[in-house]
Amino acid sequence: MFLSNIRLKVYFSFNQNGSATSVLQYKEMLGEDAGTFHCYKLGDESNSDILNLTVFVPVDSLKFSTISMDGIESIADNEIFLSEGNLLSVACTAVVNASRTKPLLTISVDSEDISHIFTPIEQTKVIRSDAGPAYFFSEKKLRYETQKPEPRWNDAKLTCTAQQNGYQDVEESVFLRVQYRPVVTCLQADEYAKVGDGVSFSCQVASNPNGTIVWTRNSEKILENDSNTLLTKQLIKPDVSEISLNFMAIDESHFSIYTITAENDYGLYEYNIELHEFEEQLHQPEEHTASVEETDQNEQIDMKHFVQQSKTSGGKDRYSNVILSILLAFTSSLMHIVLVD
Repeated sequence: MFLSNIRLKVYFSFNQNGSATSVLQYKEMLGEDAGTFHCYKLGDESNSDILNLTVFVPVDSLKFSTISMDGIESIADNEIFLSEGNLLSVACTAVVNASRTKPLLTISVDSEDISHIFTPIEQTKVIRSDAGPAYFFSEKKLRYETQKPEPRWNDAKLTCTAQQNGYQDVEESVFLRVQYRPVVTCLQADEYAKVGDGVSFSCQVASNPNGTIVWTRNSEKILENDSNTLLTKQLIKPDVSEISLNFMAIDESHFSIYTITAENDYGLYEYNIELHEFEEQLHQPEEHTASVEETDQNEQIDMKHFVQQSKTSGGKDRYSNVILSILLAFTSSLMHIVLVD
């Protein structure tokens, strides 16, 4: 690799045994000096060596431009206007004179690299003239075409950076002015409240240029015509506003569907919010009805527990134990008869 502005000079040196060595020295070298060099002894081309010479030349110019649907390219000064629905291409072009080596180009929006959405185009042009030798230059272009630019790019800084080996990076920047139809974003599509509650619907509306914003209920426009209704608008950015519809206290008529509609020259956007009546649900504990089999088993377990306590209570009367055993057997038989019946 060689840098430009070093001109080529050839001279010879001799070693002790008298053999000559050719040396290439560069001073003020130009881009057209790039190529492949062969070094060999006159009359003996079979014994040769090859030198591949690459010359990196600094970027001569770096410009933003717009390309219309008709293919007309215009150099961008400080701003680029993009409108939704209108096909327009944005391009960054780097030109390197008298060189076939092209720089690396990257594109960013407010420091976010978006080079992947641009299409690279490379070419080397040769200009021939009868008055002198042919002149050539290399061109590297990144091009992006869209009919629906990103709303978030509005007022953002678009920067193109050209990187060439051996030289400092070159940058060019413009500001994007994006015109687009409104975009409405609300917290949620369903709200719940009770009669007498205060209710507030809040949405963000992004739009450039600014247009009209209307709230409706059952297709009827909501006006700030009483002390119970309040409409507010707070500017967050030049093209973004916080829009709120507030009711101090609601009644049965308020349970309905509300629509916020934002419209400008590029289209409209509608968002629906439904207000539901909140209903409290009382959760009663579930009653468990024991089956006949469960009742029989539980009573037998209770009777056995009673007998066991009698045996371990320290009583010395065997007669009492016998009576209890007879009572247990009689009770079990009686229960069985009732269950069968």
